[in-house]
Amino acid sequence: MTTEGQSTFDERLIAQNVRYFLGNENDVNREIRETLISGNSEDFWFLNNGLTIVCDQIMPVANGCHPLTLVNPQIVNGGQTAHVLHSVGSDTLMQRGKGSKLIETNNAEFTERIGLASNTQSRILGRDLRANDHVQTRLAEIILSHGYFYRRKRGERSPLPTARTIDAARAGSVDFSLRLWRTHEK
Repeated sequence: MTTEGQSTFDERLIAQNVRYFLGNENDVNREIRETLISGNSEDFWFLNNGLTIVCDQIMPVANGCHPLTLVNPQIVNGGQTAHVLHSVGSDTLMQRGKGSKLIETNNAEFTERIGLASNTQSRILGRDLRANDHVQTRLAEIILSHGYFYRRKRGERSPLPTARTIDAARAGSVDFSLRLWRTHEK
């Protein structure tokens, strides 16, 4: 679609997505945009989950400007990404297709299952994002040298008994409590 010479994003492409565009000021969308316009666009598909697109049919186009034609495409995962790509005009990234899944099906139930599965993951917490941080790995080494296991990742199994295992989240709570107590003691 076009409006006064500028194309607008066709919301019908993401009708099967779990949500619509959350805006350019959304933290993740801002990071996607920055990667695309910062001169590091080659990093885009390494830093982004890409798109999952289902369609009724995938047809190769001989001598066409696009290598494929998608019949009735639906972006079931990557609606935010698609909007940001459209807003910065990154056609060359889309033509490469890196990081995109194209699934040919006209089965509505299967399309819904794909959309749910590709948009569902175990919730990531702030502590998960820092589990491999240098401070956390160093802390684990130091604690292990004292005969204790520091569980820095959720779901991580300790080789030591429970009494000799320190969970990172619990350690953080204890540290915060002690700091608060010391502040009030003064």
